[in-house]
Amino acid sequence: TLEDRASPWKCALPIPSHEEKGRATFGGSNGFNLDLVSESLRADEEVVRTALAHDGRAVLLASRALQEDRDIMLIALQQHGWLMTMQKHPKQFTDDKELVLAACATDGEALEFASDRLKADEEVVRTAVANDWRSLVYADEELRGDLGVVTLALSKDGRALEHASQGLRGDLRMARLACIQPPSGDWRALEFCSDELRADRPFLREVIPLHEDALQFASPLLSSEPTFMLYAVSRSGHGRCLKHATGEIANNKEVCQAAVKADGTALEFCGMQLRENFSVVLPAVVQTWRARDLASEELQFHPKIKLLAEVQTNGEVLARGSDELKKDLQVVRAAVAQNVESLRHASDSVKGDAVFMLAEALKNGLVLKHATPQLQGDATIVSACVRQAWRALEWASPPLKADPLIVRSACAQNWRAVELADQTMLCGDRPGMLLVLRQQGNLLSRCSFKLQDDAEVVATALLHDWHAITHASARLRADKQTVLLAVAQGAGFALRHASRELRDDPEVVLAAVRQDGHALRFASDRLRQHRLVVHAASSQNRTAIAFALPKLHSPSSPSPLPSPPSPLSSPPSPSSSLSSHRQPGYERCGYEDGDEDEDGDGGEEGEVTNDPRTLAAPLCLAAARGLQRSRWVEEDAQGTAAAAVVERGYLPFTKPRQPQQQPQRQQRQQGAAAARKKRIYSDPTRIRHAPPHGPVPFQQK
Repeated sequence: TLEDRASPWKCALPIPSHEEKGRATFGGSNGFNLDLVSESLRADEEVVRTALAHDGRAVLLASRALQEDRDIMLIALQQHGWLMTMQKHPKQFTDDKELVLAACATDGEALEFASDRLKADEEVVRTAVANDWRSLVYADEELRGDLGVVTLALSKDGRALEHASQGLRGDLRMARLACIQPPSGDWRALEFCSDELRADRPFLREVIPLHEDALQFASPLLSSEPTFMLYAVSRSGHGRCLKHATGEIANNKEVCQAAVKADGTALEFCGMQLRENFSVVLPAVVQTWRARDLASEELQFHPKIKLLAEVQTNGEVLARGSDELKKDLQVVRAAVAQNVESLRHASDSVKGDAVFMLAEALKNGLVLKHATPQLQGDATIVSACVRQAWRALEWASPPLKADPLIVRSACAQNWRAVELADQTMLCGDRPGMLLVLRQQGNLLSRCSFKLQDDAEVVATALLHDWHAITHASARLRADKQTVLLAVAQGAGFALRHASRELRDDPEVVLAAVRQDGHALRFASDRLRQHRLVVHAASSQNRTAIAFALPKLHSPSSPSPLPSPPSPLSSPPSPSSSLSSHRQPGYERCGYEDGDEDEDGDGGEEGEVTNDPRTLAAPLCLAAARGLQRSRWVEEDAQGTAAAAVVERGYLPFTKPRQPQQQPQRQQRQQGAAAARKKRIYSDPTRIRHAPPHGPVPFQQK
């Protein structure tokens, strides 16, 4: 405490204990916790180092002795270079290269407080400039004229040219790097170039297009020259740079016309005489309707200028214009740019102008809707309109709707263009239909019989929509590769449209049931009773077991799938096939020796059953282990459907489980509803119109 430090017999600070150090550093997530400890702990090097590890600014709270410690300051400056601005540290720190380098690496502005010797050190200056280009101002004059150091600063920001030496400011290469070259180029650096460069025409022609205000740093000799200003306002695209012109440029008609064509609001900087000039105001209003307010009061209410400004905000205003203005191309063009439907108010001479309509078609193809019938039959104009908007095909003449090139151009943008094209031509146009089928495969139904029998056309349609197989020819629906391609799109139901032979093909049926187990319903009877096919279908969807035949085929051969039956061979007996195929250890499907008759059906111990239900059990889906019998399982007349299954092996047939009790959620809902009814009808005050004989029972109500 201060009292302890003032005591003559306690001139030295008390030595903190290890427990106090631990408490001081326990909240180490914040180095400013050093402000909460005693003076003795602030003078402890271990405590201060712990605080600096979390925040270098904690050195501000340390004792004066530790602030003058070089190692402590090095740790702090490595995190926050601005700590070099402290006035408390010894002057020898500003001449310590290692400390200054650490400070400049994190804050380039720390170079300001370095000694003159280090300000002339190239390594220190480069480190500071790499962190902050503004630190170039604190470098030694010799280094500010160094090409490497200045180039490094300009690569950060072009405005660093301000702090370069006079010799480098007049260097054209440095000026280009500062003003033009991306990403650090900045047109504002033109202000710091030498007078010779600011009067250099080729250099200014590169800088002025960058910004409309760049002309303010050009030489006054050039900003008052009509030839240069005409180039500046027309080629740069910045008409508002006219505000930086000097001399009589504001009254120069040619320069002002070029300026308002680039930007209509540049009319603000034209002379008053030119604001009353119709040939100057008109191009300004054509460029933007806002220029109308900058013109003289007389021209603001000129019929053409007024209508021209209004149609730019609402094209339908063209309907209120005079017949003369409805023939004016400038007015109609402005109205169509705002709303293409306003073209219907234009005169027929404008609608039949091929040059005007072609120019507008390149902007909006829907102008074909209001073109004259003669232009709607012009292949050049219709083709331009359709390329810009496929819907324009609707208003093309019938012969052009049958033009393959025009129709293909529309279909390439949107498949719905097939509704607008000539159907007779389109259904037989193979390239056009390929463009459509890549977007909507089900449009194979629109194709001719020849295209529906084309393998490439059908494959293109199937890649987009497997339903297209329904429209394929009978030959392709009997083609194995075509059906497999449809199935590969994730649609096992494509098997429904396959030929009878492919429904009996093991490879095709297996591919289908692996995509959708319910595709088993479309397989042949021979495969619907095959163990592996049914197992694959049930693995995909457990309810697919409903489509398996009651007597499942179980081949004794080790081949994974049976070969197609020979017409000369007689079909094997189901009973012999089922009885001959049994796995080891499961021959006895009844009760084993020593087991009790839990079902109570009177079965004898060790009895070998021939019940088809037991033999069919291993063919059911493995995922149904422990579940009830599915309501989708179809039983034959003798009830031979399987109901208990495991993934491998055999299980004896078990009786169906009793239905489960009602779910708890349903019970709670019913209980809550009953309580609510009881509460309402037991309180007559809660009934709006209670009858005299009391509440109406719920059932009666």
